[in-house]
Amino acid sequence: MQVWYPAAPHGGSRRAPYLLTNERPLFARLVDSMVVTNAFLDAPIAPGRHAILVGIPGWGGKRENNTALAESLASNGYVVVGFDDMAHPEIPLDFDSETAAKKSVAWANQKLQMEAHQVGHIITSLERLDAAPGSAFQGALDVTRVGLVGFSFGGAVAAETSLHDGRVRAAINLDGSMYGTSLQSGVVKPFLFVTSSTLDAQGEGASRSIAERYDRDNEAQILGGLKKTGSYLLSLKNADHYNFVDAALLPSIRHTAVGTINPVLAHDVVAHYALQFLDTYVRGYPTMVAGRSSAFGEFATLRRLTGK
Repeated sequence: MQVWYPAAPHGGSRRAPYLLTNERPLFARLVDSMVVTNAFLDAPIAPGRHAILVGIPGWGGKRENNTALAESLASNGYVVVGFDDMAHPEIPLDFDSETAAKKSVAWANQKLQMEAHQVGHIITSLERLDAAPGSAFQGALDVTRVGLVGFSFGGAVAAETSLHDGRVRAAINLDGSMYGTSLQSGVVKPFLFVTSSTLDAQGEGASRSIAERYDRDNEAQILGGLKKTGSYLLSLKNADHYNFVDAALLPSIRHTAVGTINPVLAHDVVAHYALQFLDTYVRGYPTMVAGRSSAFGEFATLRRLTGK
């Protein structure tokens, strides 16, 4: 696990590297050498009790994949915990045939429960850390105020975990397909779905592939669940899947699945609305108002969906 948190003034002197592990491919370590973070190692935590966020990576993802958002939320007073996907990430999703697609969906539903269980264990570990005498976080973790933020498949895990774990107050899904009970019934707790799609665009003609058809059906079910439970939908214009993690911000010869929106702007928009949502439903500060004008209104649309 890796933890980002609000630090006491002048608390750290050594800037944290982007990667805190050598267990990454050579290319990732080369990228790390070109990235400057806003965090410092081993700084004492700021006084007070801080709400907790668990950041859940995508399929096969790593804890550092959403460092920019973690730093932004930590700088606003949250303790953010990240971890690597350890639930058999080597098994890929396969939509090359109907048979493979059905097996992949069944495996995704199974993996969903495994990861939701893992997130529950992480929250329990944080409760113990808060209570442990001599812990650097003793008395600093407000375990009554917990939120989840997941990217891609991690967003599905965030939604599903929120249904089954009473300690979770709210969840955010960053552009992830959904599975399990949360797809079938919607998320009854406060839920923000962030995407580059409007979800209600029907498209023209038949889907060109099995994967596209599954995506379209999944989006239709997600939209129905959001309407059923009165959840929030944030649509980011001119974005694509990897605009919701660090990939678009990192040095690269060629970025894939990245939209035409400025990557820094995309991060700022997501961080802005995520903070509003979490402050409202995790901390209890009423700042989230769908439809209210925002400095980012030109680039994103926030709606609270209602109706059947």
